[in-house]
Amino acid sequence: KKFFALGLLAVLIFQTLPAPLPTLRPDIPEYITALAGYPNDGGVADLVKNRMGLHLYYQTIHKKPIAFGYLARVPNSVLQWDGKLANAIETRNYALLWGTFKIRYILTSDVFAVRDDQPYMDLQLLYQNKGVRIYRIECRCEAGE
Repeated sequence: KKFFALGLLAVLIFQTLPAPLPTLRPDIPEYITALAGYPNDGGVADLVKNRMGLHLYYQTIHKKPIAFGYLARVPNSVLQWDGKLANAIETRNYALLWGTFKIRYILTSDVFAVRDDQPYMDLQLLYQNKGVRIYRIECRCEAGE
């Protein structure tokens, strides 16, 4: 019985020894690296379809605030705010995105253009590669125009 108990104890001790965690080098898309090089003067609306939560990891690379982050418990105020933000993106209301939501970059696979009723807004295409585009929203109202 003693040998069996000692053998069992040895197996248990061996099983509880720490093992190295496997590590992988994450694949960082080129557009995230490009976004990291742009000025950090506002937020990012990442509309590129990725795995859930991946845009949160990418934020650690480009270090810009992001829209539609993740909360464990979402209060009604956040749901309303996110709804207004989603509507502003859908209707391409760049003045609202720029002024109210402080969004400066839109990552998308779609082609965006400035609306005719917002002539004071500019939308610059900063990056385009492999179906991903980075647009920068700017307002000429800051330049005194």
